[in-house]
Amino acid sequence: MPGHPLHESLVARRSLAFQRWFSLVEAVMLIHDESMMHRSLTPLATCALLLPDAPVLVDGFQMSAFVSTWLRGAREEDTVLHLADLDGDHLACMPPERVGPLLGQRRRFIESFRTDVFSLGVIGASWLTRAPVGWARGLDARTYTESRHREAVSVLRDLLARAALPRPLKSLLENMMAFEPGSRIPSGRMAYDEAAKLYGLAFRELEAPTDSGASAHKVHYLKETMDRLYEDQRTRTHPSAPDYIEYDEAIERDLEDATMTWSTTGFDPWTPKQKDGKTRLARIVLLGREYAYFCQFLDQGIGVVDKRAIVIKYVIHIHRARTLRLQPKVRAVPRVQAKFLEAGRAPRMTRAVQSGAPSWDDLVSSIEFADVQGPAAPLVRAGTWLLGAQRAREAAQEYRYNRLDSQPEAILLREHTDPDLPPPDTEEGAFLALHLGVRPRQPMGRCFESEWRDGNDTGDVPKFLLRTGWHGRDEKIRLAFSERPDDHTVRFESRQDGALVPSVGYVRPDDGASRVVQGRQRAALRDLEQKHHHLAAQITNPTALELKLDSPPSCPGLEDGTRTLVQRILETWPLFVLQGPPGTGKTFVAQHTVEAVLSTDPFARLLVSAQSHHALNNLLEGIVGQAQTSVTPHNQRIFLRIASKQTQSKVVGVAEQYLPEKIVSRIVSDLQKYRPDGRKKTALDALAHDWKRLAVQNLLQADLEQRLVRSASVVFVTCSGAGSQAVRSTRGAMTYDWVIIEEAGRGWFTELLVPMVQGTRWLLIGDHAQLPAFQAREIETLLDKDVESGITAVATGAAPDASWRKFFRHFESLMSAPEHRGVSAHETLTTQRRMHPDIAGLVSSGYYGDLLETHPEARRSHELRNPGFLQRTALVWLDTTSLRLEASERGERDGLTNLVEVNAVRRLLSHIASQLREHNPAIPPIVLLSPYRGQVKLLRERVQEVPAEAVHTVDSVQGRQAEVVIVSLVRNNAESGEREGIGFLAEPERANVMFSRARRLLVIVGSLSHFERFSETHWCKVSAYIRSEPRFLVDAAKALDLQGRR
Repeated sequence: MPGHPLHESLVARRSLAFQRWFSLVEAVMLIHDESMMHRSLTPLATCALLLPDAPVLVDGFQMSAFVSTWLRGAREEDTVLHLADLDGDHLACMPPERVGPLLGQRRRFIESFRTDVFSLGVIGASWLTRAPVGWARGLDARTYTESRHREAVSVLRDLLARAALPRPLKSLLENMMAFEPGSRIPSGRMAYDEAAKLYGLAFRELEAPTDSGASAHKVHYLKETMDRLYEDQRTRTHPSAPDYIEYDEAIERDLEDATMTWSTTGFDPWTPKQKDGKTRLARIVLLGREYAYFCQFLDQGIGVVDKRAIVIKYVIHIHRARTLRLQPKVRAVPRVQAKFLEAGRAPRMTRAVQSGAPSWDDLVSSIEFADVQGPAAPLVRAGTWLLGAQRAREAAQEYRYNRLDSQPEAILLREHTDPDLPPPDTEEGAFLALHLGVRPRQPMGRCFESEWRDGNDTGDVPKFLLRTGWHGRDEKIRLAFSERPDDHTVRFESRQDGALVPSVGYVRPDDGASRVVQGRQRAALRDLEQKHHHLAAQITNPTALELKLDSPPSCPGLEDGTRTLVQRILETWPLFVLQGPPGTGKTFVAQHTVEAVLSTDPFARLLVSAQSHHALNNLLEGIVGQAQTSVTPHNQRIFLRIASKQTQSKVVGVAEQYLPEKIVSRIVSDLQKYRPDGRKKTALDALAHDWKRLAVQNLLQADLEQRLVRSASVVFVTCSGAGSQAVRSTRGAMTYDWVIIEEAGRGWFTELLVPMVQGTRWLLIGDHAQLPAFQAREIETLLDKDVESGITAVATGAAPDASWRKFFRHFESLMSAPEHRGVSAHETLTTQRRMHPDIAGLVSSGYYGDLLETHPEARRSHELRNPGFLQRTALVWLDTTSLRLEASERGERDGLTNLVEVNAVRRLLSHIASQLREHNPAIPPIVLLSPYRGQVKLLRERVQEVPAEAVHTVDSVQGRQAEVVIVSLVRNNAESGEREGIGFLAEPERANVMFSRARRLLVIVGSLSHFERFSETHWCKVSAYIRSEPRFLVDAAKALDLQGRR
């Protein structure tokens, strides 16, 4: 708009006009990559801050205009568009196939991606030709005809022909403005690719002219660059015996018409492995046709930098550095001369540069800008360290081996006496050294047997992989654990040819899934650093704003307190954190929040995520059930449950019907049965006829699945699954209005980032007083060790910082954030409806500072009459203290066990099993819990009164409940130290989950006096509560006749 500071800058600087137009092309490309169109792209749909160099944003976006609204039940004729107020300059930006039908004229062509391409071409031509205001004055909506539209565009074509612009740029714009859709570039993706090819040329010619006779600027490259070019088949000669001229010319060709810019963090954001801090020094970036070259000034080796030459240190494909094209400072690269450089002995040249070579100094100074650390920097450093530490835990399970057998069918591997670990000056080696310094690794046989047993317990039996070296490729064979002849030897089986197993190599548990998940987390960290500083700021220092709704959701049937909370969540922007202690209804609040969002904005898109499939399935069932009460024919919603092929078996119950293939199958079946009504053939009938034909030929399924994902109102997927291509945008665009994450307190912040970078508003739901993220205590111990010793600092280029702990405890940190301008972005639910008041009192006293209140509906009777000590209470501690040493724990091969407690459970079940009944089909009548796998296995083997699937470890039951819960604590010994005496039961979060699963009756089996000895832990409050009323404490030996029993 004339008068805007940016408009004046675009007129004055054509290079800036081209750069801002290119950003519009990129935006449309992202829209088209999501199978959507803008459809009304005019200057009115662009906006910018009142700054002379502000970025241009796209507004007025109408999503996938027909298909999305049709799938949701809306009608195209329900939409009323008003074009009368558009002047000619804006109306001319829309092609005839868009404008004509909107004005009631006959449609000659169907709208497509080419519609937006035309608009981009007209906007680009008007900006770059400096077209005067009113250049399409003869065009208006009231007298519109296609011929007048054509005349108006011809005026712009004349201006384009006379403009001093690069010929390829003119040709591109002319092609984009073609009046016939078939003559235009087909899509934003192809327009972007063509514009990217001439990006450097445009900058060169649009900037001030340079002396073409000047000497070439010197660029040196290293062997790594040669390796990349050869791998990509850009050269013919191998880097070990290269034709240097061939490599010189390949780089010089790629840098013709190139641009250069500045990367404040060097190559760091593009490398998952920072071998040292040197990656941050390569800040000069040359953006060629196919590659981005990260460079730095030539170091003469004596502390002197020669600015007459730059050295290419890292090379990546240009599409990976796409964001650098939009840096605030970009220049055209002058003519360059490329030469190979080998440190120490250069076969073609020395480090000295010819005295007449031009300096890069002025060029680099013109693109350089300050390295201002944004809010993402500490998060990215903490996340990168965290992923390195987690990877080290897996690397510690990789062992060098010698093969002992000679027969292919007998695969016997023995741990090598020389582990041959990676050197500590590499990132992998440094983190491995840190890990092994805190937790020395077990012998190979014991480690692999433990992995195999753990997998058997969870139903996920591990396979084992082989490779010939630390950086070698995996062999094409999978092994299965058979037996452990001794601590250092393992016998494996394989359905494949045993001859494929090398005589010497490395063996490890299959970590393919973990590598994929970590790769998605690294990608999310990269997105956070490059694009989502606002999200980083909210995680680091939440600053909530209150945005009052014009018409708050009605939320029928909700109590006043819950209704107020849901409204508050919707009015708090952009982040809200909700702590839900056990039984307080956090999932219920989530269900009604989703419903409120959709009732307020029927076209909103939500991504709902959780750490576990179980929690996600429950959440989907509740949300779908709630939505069914408010959906109308014109307000339909699409719910989608995404899961990989490997995890689809975990999608059960109602959730299974919302898998994409299930929905597509139903749609295809309906299409095959479709019959028009015969009265008036509509455009919808024609479309349905085409789709029916494709459905019969089985050609529609893949397309429909993609459309479903992009049109769904709510997509349900686990946090790790949210990084899959089935969910996230193909180009990293934020495609969801809300991201809601259940169990947020149980995940690492890097796990939560995977879904969060895909949205613009966030609701995190969890409870930091329950189970923390996996291996949380171990990671914090590693951090403390690294802060003290600096083991990884040199290899990573970043010193570990104790302040990262708040990111590792992100949920607790967010819950303690102060108000911002009187607005608090967090809340704790305090009224629980699950546990009987006896049980709730224990949980509230022990883990929530007596904060919890109990709703009257939670006072449910367990209805058990025998044994008699159960009649007057919903909480019992069956104390084994009187049995003394008879009740001690045992360290078995499978882990810790306690046989007396198993017998106590059996005796108790012999009395109550026949009295148990189902109160709710969705809630099991009884569950047995123990924090130790060995005890769980023993209970499953010896307790016949309940099915094996009713016996669980504590870690597997968070988010679940049962009418009656019996807990076997196991620990009972003479140790005085906390770690030796009660181990991880010193962690209050695990005990909190154990005791808060029961609705009607909680029975704790263990030695109370043993836990009372550890008075500095949460057991002090627990034991005090148990002793507060005599009915809570029962002598197991007397009550169950356990004297002398083992």
